[in-house]
Parts: sequence; C-alpha cells; structure tokens
Amino acid sequence: MNRSGVSRRSFVKEVLVGAATLTVPGVGTGRAEPPEDNAPGDEAAESQGTEEESAERVPTLTRPANLLVIMADQQSCWTLGAYGSINGERQNVIGTPHIDGLARDGAKITQYFTNSPLCTPSRGCAMTGRYPFSHGAYDNDVPLNSGEITLAHCLAALDYQTGYAGKWHLAGTASPGWAPAAKMGFTDNRFMFNRGHWKKIVSRSSGPPKTFPYSEIGTGPTYTTNWITDRAIEFVTAHKDDPFFYMVSFPDPHPPYTVQSSYADDYREGSMLIPSTFKPDPVNGVRSAAELRSLKAQYCGEVKCIDDNVGRLLSALERLGLTNNTMVVFIADHGDYMGEHGRLGKDHYYEAAIRIPCLIKFPGKVRAGHVVNELVSSVDLMPTLLGLLGAPKSGREQGRDASRLLLGASTAWNNQVFIHDPHNDYAAVFTPEVELVLQRRGGHVLFDRLRDPLQQANLYSDARFVTTIRTLGQAIVAQHAAQATPAYTWLKDITFPS
Repeated sequence: MNRSGVSRRSFVKEVLVGAATLTVPGVGTGRAEPPEDNAPGDEAAESQGTEEESAERVPTLTRPANLLVIMADQQSCWTLGAYGSINGERQNVIGTPHIDGLARDGAKITQYFTNSPLCTPSRGCAMTGRYPFSHGAYDNDVPLNSGEITLAHCLAALDYQTGYAGKWHLAGTASPGWAPAAKMGFTDNRFMFNRGHWKKIVSRSSGPPKTFPYSEIGTGPTYTTNWITDRAIEFVTAHKDDPFFYMVSFPDPHPPYTVQSSYADDYREGSMLIPSTFKPDPVNGVRSAAELRSLKAQYCGEVKCIDDNVGRLLSALERLGLTNNTMVVFIADHGDYMGEHGRLGKDHYYEAAIRIPCLIKFPGKVRAGHVVNELVSSVDLMPTLLGLLGAPKSGREQGRDASRLLLGASTAWNNQVFIHDPHNDYAAVFTPEVELVLQRRGGHVLFDRLRDPLQQANLYSDARFVTTIRTLGQAIVAQHAAQATPAYTWLKDITFPS
C-alpha cells in the first residue's frame, strides 16, 4: 500500500475510534472494532430475553456481518410488487419476486427519499451520509470532496474486504473512468466505472474492461447487468471467509431504455398503462402515449433483468453459506417519472422520482415482513447501516441513524426529509402529510400528500395551510442555512404568508 493510502486509513481509523468510544458500547480506545455480542442468526442468543428486550438492544457483533448493497439507477417504486401502487395509482406488475423477497424476509421502508433526484448528488448522500453541498458532488459529473469519509472507509477500517462493481458517478467527468484513482474506501474498485450506460461490457485479460456503443446490446454474460453480477459473485466467493462489504451498482433502468433480447419482448407496448397525469411534452417527456408505451416496455424489461440478477446474487450467498450472516440492501439513486406529469427522467420536485425503494434483509436482526413508515432519506442510509452492523460512525454524518426503526424499537424521529436541487432553483421538504416546494423564481408549491397523491392541486395560496407553510418554510430556510447552500442566498429573503 502506498504512503498516502496508509495515511488515509490511519486517519479514518482515528476518527472511528473517537466515534466508537462515544457511541458504541464495548469498543475500546485502542481499535475501532465492532463490540462483542451475538452474531446475526444465532438463534440461541436471540432466544435470550423477551422479544421487546431484543428489539431494544443495539446490534453488536463478534463475527462481523457482511454487507451487500445493490443500487439500481433510476428505478421507481411502482416497478416492485413489494410497493404495489405508487401515488395512489397502479401502473404495471413487472414480476420482481427476488427483490420483493427482501421485503418479505426483511424490512421495507415505505417513505424513503433521495435528498437530490439526480445521479451524482444522490449517490454522494448515500455514500457519505452528508448533504450535496457538504459532500461536494452537488451536480452530475462533480466529484466528491477528497476528504470525505464513506461507508466503505468505515468498514475497511474494521478490516472488511471492500469492493465495488458498476456505475460510481462520483469521480468527476471521466467516462468510462474505470477504477478511479480516488478509491474512497473500496479496496477492490477494478470494476467500478465512473459514468456511462453501455449495454455491453466484455472482460479483457489485461487492462480495463471493454465497453461498446450504446446501440450495441450484449447477450448473456456480456449484457452489463449480468456482467456486473458476475463480478460481484466472484468477489463474495473469493472473500467468503472474510467480512466483506460489496456494492453492486447497476446502470439500468436508466436510459437508453433498451435491454438484452431475452427480455426485450417480455412486456408488450399495448399492455403498458399510461399514468393519468400524462400529457405530451416533447421538451421534458415524450411526444405521444404510443412513444411512452414503447419506452416503458423496455424499461420494464430492464427491471426484470435486474430482478433476475438479484436472484443470482441471493443464490450465490445461499450456496456459499453466507445468507444468515449477510445484510442485503436494495435501493435506487432516484426514480423515473415515466410519463407522470408529462415527464421522463428525474430532476424535478414531483414525488414519483424522489420517493424510491429501500429494502433491507438482515437475518436474525431485522424481523421478516417489518414495515417502516417513518420518513427516511439517502443521507440516513450510511449511519443506519453502520448502526445495524453495530459499527462506529465517522462522526461527520449529517443524516440520522434509523436502525432502531428497522429493529422495531421505539425512538424519537423527526418526520421530515429535505430535498436539494442541484441547479439551485428550488428547495423542498416532505412530511407525512405534505410536500412544500420553495422556488427561486416564485410560484411556490404545496401538495397535500394524503388527499392528492398524484400532486395535481397547488395549495400554497390556500388560507387553511398558512401555519403549515410558515413552519415548514422556516425549517427549509434553517436547514439550508446550516448547510450553507447556494439556495440560502434567496431562501432567506422569502416572506411567508401570515
């Protein structure tokens, strides 16, 4: 390891040691190690005490549990059977038994949000537990600050084997940018590429893998989703006797909306449902319902391919005897409007691209079929996963540890999540009841999430909501002041109704 690597690892360990002595019982000041307790899946240990007592315990480990995080790019909640209809409107049943199984055997967070509906800032939030203008990668193709401490840093400092395969999009403009020089805690980042959405990748005996033009679609092991899964299976097989953290980042179902031939015809265009809020919009969406149906059929095929590959990953864990000691997490960086409000893609304030899937299976710790209805966001992911593992946090996280919610334990929780626009045009907050959007150029928006789940009626001028708007508006301003965001320069001048 080079000198800079040793220095960075030592620095991270020092930070974690300090955090551990404050927050994790049983961790001494000499090493940042998980405290001693029963391993996940230890039925004898789990049987000690009442169920209520077990729920109140913070999970700690003697043999560290593995962590496998699977991230899809631009996958909406409605694509998963586990989430059913979304925003009060049923769309399509793709058939995702493997991903849905994570909810059946683990926990589903029903109100999980990205803090910024764009690839780079959302991924930065998840990896660092910090908001976009704090971690630095506030817009696409802007790199993370060099001094950020990631989830991988925290676990590598505890002697986890760490690796990554797939799209990273946190190393600036490089494309494909294989194996970025700043590994950000991922010791094995050979199969990490910075950005791109190729549909075909081929391994080579030397040098980086070969990518092909977007128009060329691989089959079998050369289709990108399959290829990434193969690399992940190779890693967990090689490290089956070590604690590991591996991240699998599929670049689908992001555009181009195309998929390998074996899935291309699984979903017929004529069977694709059109959202009730759809309208032709050649600028932000598509020109016609027929065009939307064509794209949506391919999008659904991409999702089906992802589900099959999640099944392959779960089967590999079972085959290696790792199922009961591995936490498996399925998330997306953001969703896709797929015709809602006439839009494609993301990067806007409507809920359909901001509320995203988050499923966590952790045998012996997270109860099967558990449902979390509190509002959780991507900055909360890193502290939550470290909390579930009984591992110390970096101390730099701005997000919250939701592990007690996932364990079914009582805990105080502020049911608000804040949304940051990478282009500095709006700032928003979600609560269980409403979404408030403040816009730089005026035209502020308030949606009633309970009575208007399709977000069609702007209630900002409704006198009944004056107190709500003032209270939440002030919360938005305070949050951006604390983060010193560019949006604060105009947010501080907003006058709220009284």
